[in-house]
Amino acid sequence: MDWSQASANTPICEAKNITLRDVVQAMIDGANDEQTIMDMLQMDSSDVGTELLPEVIEVFLPIIDVYKNNGCSRCCAGCTGCGED
Repeated sequence: MDWSQASANTPICEAKNITLRDVVQAMIDGANDEQTIMDMLQMDSSDVGTELLPEVIEVFLPIIDVYKNNGCSRCCAGCTGCGED
């Protein structure tokens, strides 16, 4: 699935009514790995949908990190905002 094009209402774990929006919100709230997301959303490793988390993390976490760092990707490739050259 192309997660970058998915609706926020896309089901991740239908049994627990967890959507893509919930997973992304967990990452915005500080989760940066599968286990933390599962803990925050009260998912078990046996729940259908947990196998989707690595793909969702791969797409959205870098974007969230840039947003949280005021647009800086922390690549130190010469951006003018971070002071790193």
